[in-house]
Amino acid sequence: MWYETALATGFRLNELRCLRVRDLDRFGPSLFLAADFSKDRKDHRQAITRELADQLQTLTEGKGADDRLLGIPFGPDPAAYIVTDYTAGKVNIQAPDGKATWHSLRKVFIDNVVKSGCDLKTIQALARHSTAQHGTAFDGDLRAGRPGFVARSGRSRGPTCARCGF
Repeated sequence: MWYETALATGFRLNELRCLRVRDLDRFGPSLFLAADFSKDRKDHRQAITRELADQLQTLTEGKGADDRLLGIPFGPDPAAYIVTDYTAGKVNIQAPDGKATWHSLRKVFIDNVVKSGCDLKTIQALARHSTAQHGTAFDGDLRAGRPGFVARSGRSRGPTCARCGF
């Protein structure tokens, strides 16, 4: 459920690690990310599918409200889990830089938001970036309602973040 939750929410690795059972709203359905654990230090409620909410609910059976929701281990190289799991499942890793990382799952989430035709403000909010300039370099087509990105280098590709490459 680690990867499914990452792909469905765009949460960063440490944000996923800090989710507790009480953060799951099965009826919303959504996940609550407390300001103490979000990178921008603001509370967030991220909508999720009913299917994911039901799967997470099953995962939480027998756990207390303060138990970790996903149980992602703390370790020196959490990306190793992705490479191992992808290799075992014979999944082709399609990260932009050729590496499988937790952040590449976040990139896939945002790419899906962009492809769905969301406006700039929605993309920014779902990415939990404080400004559009932080997260992306957009061409005029997106502002006109047509998704289209131009990286700072001028070549077409996904959004580009000055700090993290997203």
